[in-house]
Amino acid sequence: MKHLVQLFAGLGLALMLSACSQQDAEETAAAVSTETAEEFVARANDELAELRRETGAAEWVRATYITGDTAIIAAAASARYAKWHSEMVQQALAYEGQQLDPTTRRAIELLKLSTTAPSPGDAAKRRELAEITTDIEGMYGAGKYCRTQNDCIPGSELEQLMADTRDYDELLEYWTGWRQIAVPMRDKYARFVELANEGARELGYGDLGEMWRSNYDMTPDAFEVEATKLWDQVKPLYEELHCHVRARLGEVYGKDKVPQDGPIPAHLLGNMWAQEWASLYELIVPYPGVGDIDVDSTLKKKNYSPQEMVRSAENFYVSLGMPRLPDTFWERSQFSKPGDREVICHASAWGLEGGNDLRIKMCIKQTYDELRTIYHELGHTITRALTRISRRCFRAARTTASTRPSAIRSRCR
Repeated sequence: MKHLVQLFAGLGLALMLSACSQQDAEETAAAVSTETAEEFVARANDELAELRRETGAAEWVRATYITGDTAIIAAAASARYAKWHSEMVQQALAYEGQQLDPTTRRAIELLKLSTTAPSPGDAAKRRELAEITTDIEGMYGAGKYCRTQNDCIPGSELEQLMADTRDYDELLEYWTGWRQIAVPMRDKYARFVELANEGARELGYGDLGEMWRSNYDMTPDAFEVEATKLWDQVKPLYEELHCHVRARLGEVYGKDKVPQDGPIPAHLLGNMWAQEWASLYELIVPYPGVGDIDVDSTLKKKNYSPQEMVRSAENFYVSLGMPRLPDTFWERSQFSKPGDREVICHASAWGLEGGNDLRIKMCIKQTYDELRTIYHELGHTITRALTRISRRCFRAARTTASTRPSAIRSRCR
Protein backbone atom coordinates (compact mmCIF):
# COMPACT_ATOMS: atom_id res chain seq x y z
CA MET A 1 0.00 0.00 0.00
CA LYS A 2 2.87 2.33 0.90
CA HIS A 3 4.50 1.79 -2.51
CA LEU A 4 1.15 2.34 -4.25
CA VAL A 5 0.71 5.68 -2.45
CA GLN A 6 4.26 6.68 -3.43
CA LEU A 7 3.56 5.70 -7.03
CA PHE A 8 0.43 7.84 -7.23
CA ALA A 9 2.15 10.70 -5.43
CA GLY A 10 5.00 10.52 -7.93
CA LEU A 11 2.59 10.43 -10.85
CA GLY A 12 0.72 13.38 -9.42
CA LEU A 13 3.92 15.38 -9.04
CA ALA A 14 5.01 14.51 -12.58
CA LEU A 15 1.63 15.60 -13.96
CA MET A 16 1.74 18.80 -11.94
CA LEU A 17 5.26 19.62 -13.17
CA SER A 18 4.24 18.78 -16.72
CA ALA A 19 1.23 21.07 -16.42
CA CYS A 20 3.40 23.85 -14.97
CA SER A 21 5.95 23.39 -17.75
CA GLN A 22 3.20 23.50 -20.37
CA GLN A 23 1.70 26.60 -18.73
CA ASP A 24 5.12 28.33 -18.72
CA ALA A 25 5.62 27.43 -22.38
CA GLU A 26 2.17 28.78 -23.25
CA GLU A 27 2.84 32.01 -21.35
CA THR A 28 6.19 32.41 -23.12
CA ALA A 29 4.57 31.77 -26.51
CA ALA A 30 1.88 34.36 -25.74
CA ALA A 31 4.52 36.87 -24.72
CA VAL A 32 6.52 36.24 -27.88
CA SER A 33 3.48 36.79 -30.09
CA THR A 34 3.01 40.29 -28.67
CA GLU A 35 6.68 41.28 -28.23
CA THR A 36 8.42 43.72 -30.51
CA ALA A 37 11.91 42.77 -31.62
CA GLU A 38 13.34 45.36 -29.24
CA GLU A 39 11.38 43.86 -26.34
CA PHE A 40 12.54 40.39 -27.32
CA VAL A 41 16.19 41.47 -27.24
CA ALA A 42 15.69 43.13 -23.84
CA ARG A 43 14.13 39.96 -22.44
CA ALA A 44 16.91 37.83 -23.92
CA ASN A 45 19.53 39.97 -22.21
CA ASP A 46 17.74 39.81 -18.85
CA GLU A 47 17.36 36.03 -19.03
CA LEU A 48 20.92 35.57 -20.22
CA ALA A 49 22.26 37.61 -17.31
CA GLU A 50 20.74 35.23 -14.78
CA LEU A 51 21.55 32.11 -16.78
CA ARG A 52 25.21 33.02 -17.16
CA ARG A 53 25.57 33.51 -13.40
CA GLU A 54 24.86 29.81 -13.03
CA THR A 55 26.77 28.50 -16.04
CA GLY A 56 29.79 30.72 -15.35
CA ALA A 57 30.07 29.49 -11.78
CA ALA A 58 29.64 25.86 -12.87
CA GLU A 59 32.33 26.20 -15.56
CA TRP A 60 34.76 27.84 -13.12
CA VAL A 61 34.31 25.11 -10.53
CA ARG A 62 34.72 22.43 -13.21
CA ALA A 63 37.95 24.03 -14.46
CA THR A 64 39.46 24.38 -10.98
CA TYR A 65 38.12 21.16 -9.41
CA ILE A 66 38.11 18.32 -11.94
CA THR A 67 35.98 15.60 -10.38
CA GLY A 68 33.04 13.45 -11.42
CA ASP A 69 30.74 15.62 -9.32
CA THR A 70 31.78 18.89 -10.95
CA ALA A 71 31.37 17.23 -14.35
CA ILE A 72 27.72 16.54 -13.53
CA ILE A 73 27.17 20.12 -12.33
CA ALA A 74 28.86 21.67 -15.37
CA ALA A 75 27.08 19.41 -17.86
CA ALA A 76 23.69 20.18 -16.31
CA ALA A 77 24.34 23.93 -16.43
CA SER A 78 25.56 23.67 -20.02
CA ALA A 79 22.45 21.71 -21.01
CA ARG A 80 20.19 24.36 -19.46
CA TYR A 81 21.97 27.09 -21.37
CA ALA A 82 21.75 25.07 -24.59
CA LYS A 83 18.01 24.56 -24.10
CA TRP A 84 17.48 28.27 -23.51
CA HIS A 85 19.62 29.20 -26.51
CA SER A 86 17.80 26.79 -28.82
CA GLU A 87 14.39 28.09 -27.74
CA MET A 88 15.41 31.76 -28.03
CA VAL A 89 16.80 31.25 -31.53
CA GLN A 90 13.52 29.65 -32.59
CA GLN A 91 11.62 32.61 -31.12
CA ALA A 92 13.93 35.02 -32.95
CA LEU A 93 12.81 33.54 -36.28
CA ALA A 94 9.52 35.42 -35.81
CA TYR A 95 11.38 38.64 -36.65
CA GLU A 96 12.89 37.41 -39.91
CA GLY A 97 11.99 39.73 -42.77
CA GLN A 98 10.92 42.60 -40.49
CA GLN A 99 12.35 46.08 -40.74
CA LEU A 100 14.57 46.34 -37.66
CA ASP A 101 16.96 49.00 -36.49
CA PRO A 102 20.63 48.00 -36.95
CA THR A 103 21.29 47.50 -33.22
CA THR A 104 18.36 45.14 -32.75
CA ARG A 105 19.11 43.17 -35.91
CA ARG A 106 22.74 42.74 -34.86
CA ALA A 107 21.72 41.63 -31.36
CA ILE A 108 19.41 38.95 -32.79
CA GLU A 109 22.11 37.75 -35.19
CA LEU A 110 24.69 37.59 -32.38
CA LEU A 111 22.23 35.63 -30.26
CA LYS A 112 22.43 32.83 -32.84
CA LEU A 113 26.23 32.99 -32.70
CA SER A 114 26.57 33.18 -28.91
CA THR A 115 27.73 29.59 -28.58
CA THR A 116 30.67 27.80 -30.15
CA ALA A 117 28.92 24.43 -29.85
CA PRO A 118 25.25 24.80 -30.87
CA SER A 119 23.01 22.02 -29.60
CA PRO A 120 20.32 20.23 -31.59
CA GLY A 121 16.76 20.95 -30.56
CA ASP A 122 16.23 17.36 -29.41
CA ALA A 123 16.49 17.25 -25.60
CA ALA A 124 18.39 13.95 -25.46
CA LYS A 125 20.97 15.12 -28.01
CA ARG A 126 21.29 18.46 -26.23
CA ARG A 127 22.08 16.68 -22.97
CA GLU A 128 24.49 14.34 -24.75
CA LEU A 129 26.42 17.25 -26.26
CA ALA A 130 26.69 18.97 -22.88
CA GLU A 131 28.05 15.81 -21.28
CA ILE A 132 30.54 15.25 -24.11
CA THR A 133 31.99 18.78 -23.96
CA THR A 134 32.31 18.55 -20.19
CA ASP A 135 33.99 15.14 -20.39
CA ILE A 136 36.45 16.18 -23.09
CA GLU A 137 37.52 19.32 -21.25
CA GLY A 138 38.01 17.36 -18.04
CA MET A 139 39.98 14.62 -19.78
CA TYR A 140 42.18 17.21 -21.44
CA GLY A 141 42.75 19.20 -18.26
CA ALA A 142 43.65 16.11 -16.22
CA GLY A 143 45.65 14.50 -19.02
CA LYS A 144 49.08 13.00 -18.29
CA TYR A 145 51.74 11.22 -20.32
CA CYS A 146 52.64 8.03 -18.45
CA ARG A 147 55.90 6.28 -19.22
CA THR A 148 54.97 3.67 -16.63
CA GLN A 149 52.13 3.28 -14.17
CA ASN A 150 54.10 5.21 -11.54
CA ASP A 151 55.87 7.70 -13.83
CA CYS A 152 53.33 10.18 -15.20
CA ILE A 153 53.91 13.77 -16.34
CA PRO A 154 50.95 16.20 -16.31
CA GLY A 155 50.32 18.51 -19.23
CA SER A 156 51.58 21.69 -17.54
CA GLU A 157 54.94 20.04 -16.80
CA LEU A 158 55.16 18.66 -20.32
CA GLU A 159 54.69 22.18 -21.68
CA GLN A 160 57.76 23.33 -19.76
CA LEU A 161 59.78 20.28 -20.78
CA MET A 162 58.94 20.97 -24.43
CA ALA A 163 60.23 24.54 -23.99
CA ASP A 164 63.45 23.62 -22.17
CA THR A 165 64.56 20.30 -23.71
CA ARG A 166 67.02 20.28 -26.59
CA ASP A 167 67.29 16.53 -27.20
CA TYR A 168 65.60 15.44 -30.45
CA ASP A 169 64.42 12.01 -29.27
CA GLU A 170 63.27 13.25 -25.87
CA LEU A 171 61.21 15.99 -27.49
CA LEU A 172 59.66 13.47 -29.85
CA GLU A 173 58.78 11.29 -26.86
CA TYR A 174 56.99 14.16 -25.10
CA TRP A 175 55.22 15.22 -28.29
CA THR A 176 53.88 11.77 -29.14
CA GLY A 177 53.29 10.80 -25.49
CA TRP A 178 51.06 13.79 -24.81
CA ARG A 179 48.95 13.00 -27.82
CA GLN A 180 48.04 9.63 -26.38
CA ILE A 181 45.57 11.40 -24.08
CA ALA A 182 43.51 12.11 -27.20
CA VAL A 183 42.93 8.44 -27.98
CA PRO A 184 40.11 7.97 -25.41
CA MET A 185 38.55 11.23 -26.66
CA ARG A 186 38.37 10.18 -30.29
CA ASP A 187 34.87 8.72 -30.36
CA LYS A 188 33.53 11.45 -28.08
CA TYR A 189 34.99 14.15 -30.29
CA ALA A 190 33.63 12.56 -33.45
CA ARG A 191 30.19 12.53 -31.84
CA PHE A 192 30.69 16.14 -30.70
CA VAL A 193 31.29 17.14 -34.34
CA GLU A 194 28.14 15.32 -35.47
CA LEU A 195 25.95 16.93 -32.83
CA ALA A 196 27.41 20.43 -33.19
CA ASN A 197 27.05 20.27 -36.98
CA GLU A 198 23.43 19.22 -36.52
CA GLY A 199 22.87 22.13 -34.15
CA ALA A 200 24.48 24.56 -36.60
CA ARG A 201 22.26 23.31 -39.43
CA GLU A 202 19.18 23.88 -37.27
CA LEU A 203 20.34 27.50 -36.92
CA GLY A 204 20.48 27.85 -40.69
CA TYR A 205 24.19 27.22 -41.35
CA GLY A 206 25.67 24.52 -43.56
CA ASP A 207 27.83 23.18 -40.74
CA LEU A 208 29.67 24.32 -37.61
CA GLY A 209 32.57 25.71 -39.61
CA GLU A 210 30.28 27.97 -41.60
CA MET A 211 28.72 29.19 -38.37
CA TRP A 212 32.12 30.03 -36.88
CA ARG A 213 33.11 31.88 -40.07
CA SER A 214 29.92 33.94 -39.81
CA ASN A 215 31.07 35.63 -36.62
CA TYR A 216 33.13 38.46 -38.12
CA ASP A 217 30.57 40.93 -39.49
CA MET A 218 30.88 39.47 -42.97
CA THR A 219 29.68 36.40 -44.85
CA PRO A 220 31.59 33.12 -44.45
CA ASP A 221 32.83 33.39 -48.04
CA ALA A 222 33.99 36.98 -47.47
CA PHE A 223 35.80 35.87 -44.34
CA GLU A 224 37.73 33.23 -46.29
CA VAL A 225 38.67 35.82 -48.90
CA GLU A 226 39.84 38.25 -46.20
CA ALA A 227 41.83 35.56 -44.38
CA THR A 228 43.52 34.54 -47.63
CA LYS A 229 44.35 38.17 -48.41
CA LEU A 230 45.94 38.71 -45.00
CA TRP A 231 47.92 35.46 -45.27
CA ASP A 232 49.22 36.47 -48.69
CA GLN A 233 50.44 39.75 -47.17
CA VAL A 234 52.39 38.13 -44.34
CA LYS A 235 53.49 35.01 -46.22
CA PRO A 236 56.79 36.42 -47.62
CA LEU A 237 57.96 37.41 -44.12
CA TYR A 238 56.82 34.08 -42.68
CA GLU A 239 58.72 32.13 -45.32
CA GLU A 240 61.91 34.08 -44.55
CA LEU A 241 61.51 33.43 -40.82
CA HIS A 242 60.72 29.77 -41.46
CA CYS A 243 63.85 29.42 -43.57
CA HIS A 244 66.01 31.04 -40.87
CA VAL A 245 64.58 28.88 -38.07
CA ARG A 246 64.89 25.72 -40.15
CA ALA A 247 68.54 26.47 -40.94
CA ARG A 248 69.42 27.07 -37.27
CA LEU A 249 67.59 23.94 -36.12
CA GLY A 250 69.42 22.00 -38.83
CA GLU A 251 72.72 23.15 -37.27
CA VAL A 252 71.56 22.06 -33.80
CA TYR A 253 69.95 18.70 -34.58
CA GLY A 254 71.52 17.82 -37.92
CA LYS A 255 70.18 18.30 -41.42
CA ASP A 256 69.29 14.62 -41.58
CA LYS A 257 66.66 15.31 -38.90
CA VAL A 258 65.73 18.78 -40.12
CA PRO A 259 65.69 18.58 -43.95
CA GLN A 260 66.37 21.98 -45.46
CA ASP A 261 63.81 21.59 -48.24
CA GLY A 262 60.67 20.73 -46.27
CA PRO A 263 58.61 21.44 -43.16
CA ILE A 264 60.22 21.79 -39.73
CA PRO A 265 59.48 18.79 -37.47
CA ALA A 266 56.76 20.15 -35.21
CA HIS A 267 58.17 18.71 -31.98
CA LEU A 268 61.30 20.86 -32.31
CA LEU A 269 59.48 24.20 -32.05
CA GLY A 270 59.44 24.23 -28.25
CA ASN A 271 55.67 24.33 -27.88
CA MET A 272 53.24 21.51 -27.19
CA TRP A 273 51.01 22.59 -30.09
CA ALA A 274 53.68 24.13 -32.37
CA GLN A 275 51.71 27.38 -32.14
CA GLU A 276 54.67 29.66 -31.34
CA TRP A 277 58.46 29.57 -31.38
CA ALA A 278 59.35 31.91 -28.50
CA SER A 279 61.22 29.30 -26.46
CA LEU A 280 63.65 28.76 -29.37
CA TYR A 281 64.97 32.32 -29.12
CA GLU A 282 68.31 31.29 -27.66
CA LEU A 283 68.89 29.07 -30.69
CA ILE A 284 67.75 31.48 -33.40
CA VAL A 285 68.68 34.94 -32.04
CA PRO A 286 70.31 36.79 -34.95
CA TYR A 287 72.95 38.62 -32.85
CA PRO A 288 73.82 36.48 -29.81
CA GLY A 289 74.80 38.41 -26.70
CA VAL A 290 73.71 41.80 -28.04
CA GLY A 291 71.01 43.32 -25.89
CA ASP A 292 70.11 39.93 -24.43
CA ILE A 293 67.75 39.97 -21.42
CA ASP A 294 67.48 36.80 -19.37
CA VAL A 295 64.00 37.16 -17.87
CA ASP A 296 63.83 33.57 -16.58
CA SER A 297 66.96 33.99 -14.44
CA THR A 298 65.79 37.34 -13.11
CA LEU A 299 62.43 35.92 -12.04
CA LYS A 300 64.15 33.05 -10.26
CA LYS A 301 66.90 35.21 -8.71
CA LYS A 302 64.34 37.61 -7.25
CA ASN A 303 62.04 34.69 -6.45
CA TYR A 304 58.96 36.33 -7.92
CA SER A 305 55.77 34.71 -6.69
CA PRO A 306 52.90 34.10 -9.13
CA GLN A 307 51.02 37.02 -7.56
CA GLU A 308 54.04 39.32 -7.95
CA MET A 309 54.30 38.39 -11.61
CA VAL A 310 50.63 39.26 -12.07
CA ARG A 311 51.15 42.52 -10.16
CA SER A 312 53.87 43.50 -12.63
CA ALA A 313 51.39 43.09 -15.47
CA GLU A 314 48.75 45.03 -13.56
CA ASN A 315 51.25 47.87 -12.97
CA PHE A 316 51.92 48.02 -16.70
CA TYR A 317 48.24 48.52 -17.52
CA VAL A 318 47.84 51.02 -14.68
CA SER A 319 50.74 53.00 -16.16
CA LEU A 320 48.61 53.33 -19.30
CA GLY A 321 45.82 54.92 -17.27
CA MET A 322 43.73 51.83 -16.66
CA PRO A 323 42.20 50.91 -13.27
CA ARG A 324 43.65 48.52 -10.77
CA LEU A 325 42.00 45.14 -10.45
CA PRO A 326 39.53 44.68 -7.59
CA ASP A 327 40.35 42.77 -4.40
CA THR A 328 38.06 39.95 -5.51
CA PHE A 329 40.37 39.32 -8.49
CA TRP A 330 43.22 38.49 -6.13
CA GLU A 331 40.98 36.47 -3.81
CA ARG A 332 39.26 34.31 -6.45
CA SER A 333 41.78 33.79 -9.26
CA GLN A 334 43.81 30.60 -9.63
CA PHE A 335 47.49 31.57 -9.90
CA SER A 336 49.18 28.27 -9.02
CA LYS A 337 48.42 24.59 -9.56
CA PRO A 338 46.90 23.18 -6.36
CA GLY A 339 48.63 20.14 -4.96
CA ASP A 340 45.47 18.36 -3.87
CA ARG A 341 43.39 18.13 -7.03
CA GLU A 342 43.33 18.16 -10.83
CA VAL A 343 42.68 21.47 -12.58
CA ILE A 344 42.79 22.84 -16.12
CA CYS A 345 46.07 24.75 -16.18
CA HIS A 346 45.69 26.34 -19.59
CA ALA A 347 45.61 30.09 -19.11
CA SER A 348 42.29 31.87 -19.48
CA ALA A 349 40.65 35.13 -18.44
CA TRP A 350 37.20 35.10 -16.87
CA GLY A 351 34.54 37.79 -16.47
CA LEU A 352 31.82 36.28 -14.31
CA GLU A 353 28.73 38.12 -13.11
CA GLY A 354 28.53 40.12 -16.32
CA GLY A 355 32.16 41.17 -16.09
CA ASN A 356 31.93 42.33 -12.47
CA ASP A 357 33.77 39.28 -11.09
CA LEU A 358 37.13 39.27 -12.88
CA ARG A 359 39.55 36.34 -12.58
CA ILE A 360 42.36 34.55 -14.37
CA LYS A 361 43.09 30.84 -14.26
CA MET A 362 46.72 29.76 -14.62
CA CYS A 363 49.39 27.51 -13.13
CA ILE A 364 52.14 30.11 -13.16
CA LYS A 365 55.84 29.25 -13.28
CA GLN A 366 58.86 31.56 -13.10
CA THR A 367 59.48 31.82 -16.85
CA TYR A 368 59.41 34.55 -19.47
CA ASP A 369 56.81 32.61 -21.45
CA GLU A 370 54.49 32.54 -18.43
CA LEU A 371 55.07 36.25 -17.83
CA ARG A 372 54.11 37.04 -21.42
CA THR A 373 50.97 34.94 -21.01
CA ILE A 374 50.06 36.84 -17.83
CA TYR A 375 50.28 40.15 -19.69
CA HIS A 376 48.12 38.65 -22.44
CA GLU A 377 45.44 37.36 -20.08
CA LEU A 378 45.35 40.58 -18.10
CA GLY A 379 44.78 42.38 -21.38
CA HIS A 380 41.55 40.39 -21.71
CA THR A 381 40.71 41.02 -18.04
CA ILE A 382 41.26 44.79 -18.19
CA THR A 383 39.24 44.95 -21.40
CA ARG A 384 36.35 43.20 -19.66
CA ALA A 385 36.59 45.68 -16.78
CA LEU A 386 36.42 48.64 -19.16
CA THR A 387 33.68 47.30 -21.45
CA ARG A 388 30.88 46.01 -19.29
CA ILE A 389 28.39 46.12 -22.14
CA SER A 390 24.81 46.16 -20.89
CA ARG A 391 23.53 43.98 -23.73
CA ARG A 392 24.98 40.54 -23.17
CA CYS A 393 24.19 39.52 -26.74
CA PHE A 394 27.03 41.83 -27.81
CA ARG A 395 29.63 40.48 -25.40
CA ALA A 396 30.43 37.35 -27.38
CA ALA A 397 31.41 39.51 -30.35
CA ARG A 398 34.27 41.19 -28.50
CA THR A 399 36.67 38.27 -28.54
CA THR A 400 35.99 35.18 -30.60
CA ALA A 401 39.46 33.66 -30.79
CA SER A 402 40.73 31.25 -28.18
CA THR A 403 44.40 31.15 -27.31
CA ARG A 404 44.16 27.61 -26.01
CA PRO A 405 42.80 24.46 -27.59
CA SER A 406 40.31 23.48 -24.91
CA ALA A 407 37.75 26.22 -25.44
CA ILE A 408 34.68 24.61 -27.00
CA ARG A 409 32.03 26.17 -24.80
CA SER A 410 29.93 29.29 -25.02
CA ARG A 411 31.95 32.48 -25.17
CA CYS A 412 29.48 34.46 -23.00
CA ARG A 413 30.46 34.22 -19.34
